[in-house]
Amino acid sequence: HHLAKDTSRLVCIAAYQQLGPLIGICPKSEVTPALLKFFTDMAYNAQWAVKSGSELPEACACHFSTVAAPDRWPEMEAAYLTLVKDEQVVVRKYLANSLHEMARLLGTGITERALLE
Repeated sequence: HHLAKDTSRLVCIAAYQQLGPLIGICPKSEVTPALLKFFTDMAYNAQWAVKSGSELPEACACHFSTVAAPDRWPEMEAAYLTLVKDEQVVVRKYLANSLHEMARLLGTGITERALLE
């Protein structure tokens, strides 16, 4: 949390970019709603544009399948749908490349409703 509020833009961005891998190694029971919100907030490019340029939505998309879980989907869906519409091709490409993994993690119901619309 302290590094994410560092005065250096580079330190702040690096801290956020590591959230996906960090959440991925944590037991799911230890991933708090606040920690998950830090991760999903990276999807909203307008919020970060001044501070990060495009790095944070890209990092969020890159690690989305690492963090995704069916029981957390209600907290993550809006961020995913935002990333799917991101103007950067690289962001959408990360999501396309992980679609099979997202489908495996989330199951048929969520996949059909949210990912294949």
